[in-house]
Amino acid sequence: MKEEILVFGHRNPDTDSICSSIAMANLRKKQGFNTLACRLVEINKETSFVLDKAAEIDEKNVELVKRFVSDKGKINPSRLTGANATLQRTRAKAIKRA
Repeated sequence: MKEEILVFGHRNPDTDSICSSIAMANLRKKQGFNTLACRLVEINKETSFVLDKAAEIDEKNVELVKRFVSDKGKINPSRLTGANATLQRTRAKAIKRA
């Protein structure tokens, strides 16, 4: 197995630093490298808001999937999640795939 490459942003990360490290890690994964996006400290409120809005649903991340699904197992509507139509469709497809 290949060594894992950790991709970091700044020491005190802001939104663009976090998003850049995530994008670089995803690019390197597609190129065949074993990468992981990391951060050095806790993220601020603005960054967590952006990541929540643009969250990719990962079927292995149960806590993330739970945030977009009601107790009855239905996908939460966009008026509750605050997502636009395109993002809501993308999330719905990902949840169904999970």
